[in-house]
Amino acid sequence: SPTLALGVTKVRSNYGSYAAIKSDGTVVVWGDLARGGNASSVSSLTNVIEIYPLGVNSGEKLQRCFVAKKNDGTISSWGDSAYGADLSSLTGTAVISHVAVNHYSAIAIDNAGNFYGDGLYGNDINTNYYDAKGVSSNDLSTITKISGNAGSYTAIRSDGSVLNWGLWAKNLSSTDALKSGVVSITSTYYNTSVLKDNGDVYTLSLIHI
Repeated sequence: SPTLALGVTKVRSNYGSYAAIKSDGTVVVWGDLARGGNASSVSSLTNVIEIYPLGVNSGEKLQRCFVAKKNDGTISSWGDSAYGADLSSLTGTAVISHVAVNHYSAIAIDNAGNFYGDGLYGNDINTNYYDAKGVSSNDLSTITKISGNAGSYTAIRSDGSVLNWGLWAKNLSSTDALKSGVVSITSTYYNTSVLKDNGDVYTLSLIHI
């Protein structure tokens, strides 16, 4: 592993490698070279403020790429291209408001509500783990938080309603109880749970809600 020396502010991990952000905005990586641990991938990377996956759920932890967000809102991605490492080649210089990952993909939404997704099943609509073609740019532009389980993404909008898309997605936007008042969201590998402002919890699973 590399010599980290001083100044590390955050450490992130995926399924095989680690990435550390230093106080000067540079990044140090180590681990599986094909899964984001190749130092040459980040040798010119600067001004980084966050790296995904955040590692908050089991779906994220099985990712095999990293996505770094810079202080100007642009992103840089590297690692296994089958899992979303080419995301930044799609976003280019777009200013990104949200980044999220699940097991099989990485996604980004820019300030205008434009959606970008990359991953293992991106070319097959029948097995697409991130497709958001059924969600409008207007809806995407009002997202405040996104959480991904292994096969779909669920987001909270500024009005407290939810959106859900991907292979395992359910039609949550038509569920009356989830049209307002949703304040928090979290996922496991198979499930996503949302918390409402009245204390009710609803869990979306691979099978049913």
